[in-house]
Amino acid sequence: MFLLEAGCDKSGIRFVRDLATDLPQIPADPVQLRQVITNLIINAMHAIDSKGTVTVRTVARADSVELLVVDTGVGMSDDVRRRVFDPFFTTKDIGKGTGLGLSIVQGIVAGHGGSITVESDPDVGSAFSVRFPLLSSEGNSVPRELS
Repeated sequence: MFLLEAGCDKSGIRFVRDLATDLPQIPADPVQLRQVITNLIINAMHAIDSKGTVTVRTVARADSVELLVVDTGVGMSDDVRRRVFDPFFTTKDIGKGTGLGLSIVQGIVAGHGGSITVESDPDVGSAFSVRFPLLSSEGNSVPRELS
């Protein structure tokens, strides 16, 4: 995350870390988690025209660990927000993006038994919420019906 933070600083974007201490364990591949975090932060950076803030927050919930990536960027219309996880959908100019990043993120999150949602308002920004189930005492994720 350090390189992304440095990229924010270089671009005039304020980077805020609000990471909970002593988060419970989740059954997840660290390399794939890094890909999720990286993609969400890069997208947040791209959503900010000049000055703004990217906040990365983690929260322990009763049944999950939540990762929030919030930006004060351009935000999304309802139509864009509904399609943002569709493969090959992009709002970027030709040659600037493949439209696969958020689709891949959604696949990684779902493959870990988690969920991802987005809230966004035009000219206000966007907030992506990723939830991963906790590791149970038997080493499995907590069943959804218990959450």
